[in-house]
Amino acid sequence: MTFIPENYPAHWKQFSEYVRFERAQNKCEQCNAPNNTVIERGYLGELPIWFDGNGGTFCAKSGEYLGTFHSYDLDKLRVSRIVLTVAHLDHEGGICDCKQIYGFKCAKPSHCLALCQSCHLSLDRPHHLKVQAENRAIKKDAQRGLLEFV
Repeated sequence: MTFIPENYPAHWKQFSEYVRFERAQNKCEQCNAPNNTVIERGYLGELPIWFDGNGGTFCAKSGEYLGTFHSYDLDKLRVSRIVLTVAHLDHEGGICDCKQIYGFKCAKPSHCLALCQSCHLSLDRPHHLKVQAENRAIKKDAQRGLLEFV
């Protein structure tokens, strides 16, 4: 999602750096991919995995080390540069409702995770799908003349 500064506390930059670099030790807190590195992502059967470039293979869901495999043994690999972001646990079913209460996202360490872009998108996917469906319904109603489409 787009970063909108008004939705975050004034000290967000410092908080974000603390979560990503100190608490998470510069690694995704879900898959353990190291920040600012290039990895290959793929599947071992149904299991999403990533390769670290040194023969190490990791589960992309838990970060568990799976052993040594070679990426050339698999098809359809994606090369990805890891960029850590801070993800809020504020979607439906999440533990954070600070935005609804205070009007901006919080800076509570227990309400956030340092995630790579792939894990962050996976976390946000249900919310994105819900918003897309709502927007399609609004557009469809507007096209039918039921709403004024802006």
